[in-house]
Amino acid sequence: MFFLNPEIKGLNSVRQLMEDGKMQKAFQIVLELEQGDDLSPKELLSCKLVKANLLRVIGNYPDAIEIAKEIFREFQKQGDLVSSLDALLIQAYTYMITVNLTQSEHLIPQIENLFKAIKEPLSIDLKERESFFLRIKAAIHSLKGEFQRSLELNKKAYDLAKETGNTVLIVASLNNTANDYFHMKEYDMAIMYGKQAIKNDSLNLAVAYATLIETYVSKGDIKEAIIYLDRLHEFSENYDSKWNRTLYSLNKALILKSSLRARDRIKAEDLFKKIALDSTVAGTMRIDAIIYLCDLYLTELRITHDPEIINEIHPYIQELLSIAKKQDSHLYLAETLLLQAKLSLLTLDIKEAKRFLTRGQKVAESHGIKQLAMRISNEHDYLLGQEKLWNNFKQSKVPFSERLELAGLNQQMDYMTKRQIFTIPQQPDEEPVLLLLLSEGGVPFFSHTFVEDRSFKSHLFGGFLTTIDYFIREMFSEGLDRAIFGDYTLVMKSLTPFFVSYIFKGNSYYALQKTDYFIECIKKDEHIWAKLLKYLQANQSIQLKDIPQLDSLIIEIFIPEKSV
Repeated sequence: MFFLNPEIKGLNSVRQLMEDGKMQKAFQIVLELEQGDDLSPKELLSCKLVKANLLRVIGNYPDAIEIAKEIFREFQKQGDLVSSLDALLIQAYTYMITVNLTQSEHLIPQIENLFKAIKEPLSIDLKERESFFLRIKAAIHSLKGEFQRSLELNKKAYDLAKETGNTVLIVASLNNTANDYFHMKEYDMAIMYGKQAIKNDSLNLAVAYATLIETYVSKGDIKEAIIYLDRLHEFSENYDSKWNRTLYSLNKALILKSSLRARDRIKAEDLFKKIALDSTVAGTMRIDAIIYLCDLYLTELRITHDPEIINEIHPYIQELLSIAKKQDSHLYLAETLLLQAKLSLLTLDIKEAKRFLTRGQKVAESHGIKQLAMRISNEHDYLLGQEKLWNNFKQSKVPFSERLELAGLNQQMDYMTKRQIFTIPQQPDEEPVLLLLLSEGGVPFFSHTFVEDRSFKSHLFGGFLTTIDYFIREMFSEGLDRAIFGDYTLVMKSLTPFFVSYIFKGNSYYALQKTDYFIECIKKDEHIWAKLLKYLQANQSIQLKDIPQLDSLIIEIFIPEKSV
């Protein structure tokens, strides 16, 4: 098992405890070793490597990353390539599991270079590391919805794991393959790989049983799901740990939740609550329990139309946000903010809904979760298009059922419970109309129109200026980044000491990206930046002839190639 230095006295017992699934006990021994006086500086670093890996396995992701970063720098100073590789693998895996794809992908080239730099023949230990690495890469592709590429990498990871005889890696790669097929709704293939996984004797079989249970439940075959639930129960008794027992309870609740009988659903609710409120349970399982619990409540809401149920959901959503923040789980943080936006619509708090959507997109965007960022952006655009209708609901006595349907809660819960995947739609480029730079007081000092009709330009420009003061005071100050302006969408970004505003027709996702990139380019170009500040401070308007480089930048970023 890599990450373990067999030369350090005391780590053999840690290895055995880890193989028995007793991670907390293993962690305590590592802490005792670390705090003792018997280790050399090099051995202490190796001990910290094991500690970082155990923190990763236990689910203390922030601490795992912090320690792995610290020891990576020390291993680099010592020229220890293999240990440096291990420290990076822990970081890359942890960033991936918390769906910080930007950081995880950033480490991939470094890891690949270290594999090349290690001149040794591909030993068993290195093959184990490469199999582990391929699974990280596969998971990144899977989280992006690129399941075919993920399948290819998981199958390569399996081939390497098989060569090593490491059953933990074999089961993990087979289970990940089953998960890919599950997300693609190819349930028979998922079952085939899941069954192949459980043929092995390994301490991580519980996750493979759980995948089979979830697949059979999604397929509607509850009898088969119960068979594998019984096997998971037997496994959790043989390998007794809090994690295994909780995984069994979670899957038992999942099967009960699928029943149409009220008493079964009540039992499921009780089990989900017990897991959700137990702070000693792994964060990932508490997140799953809360999501399933919210799904039960929202099903009840759809049947009864009782708004009081929303108040029952809110404490669990706050708990979900708290866990996601503690674990740096960016995917669930962004998804939960989107769920909050939809619940705000039910209570007709439109402004709050837009705030949650803006925050959710920023979280997803900043951590490389492009699919989710695009989905949230599309939801925001759709809400802006329906805003008048929602505002009318405040005055009219519209049935709660109509609000429920328009809010799209069903679809959101399908995403969160993995019943549906989001595929990136083909979106045409937006139609650029107007680009403005404005002082913080809302006075434009640069404008560029992309429309040739002069009367149209005059009407558009004048109409926009009548609303810009409202936008800055009422919307931008509350963290919102877009608004509907007639048939057009307006996005606004801060570039202190001024604002950048872009008006267009079409979807906002790529328009926002272009605006962000425009701002980034302006800040990097010292000549453009200095000129802009000079004209702003002198209260002078800027013409393109004053800053020719600005014209080139606008054409490059905002005008589609086919139009140039």
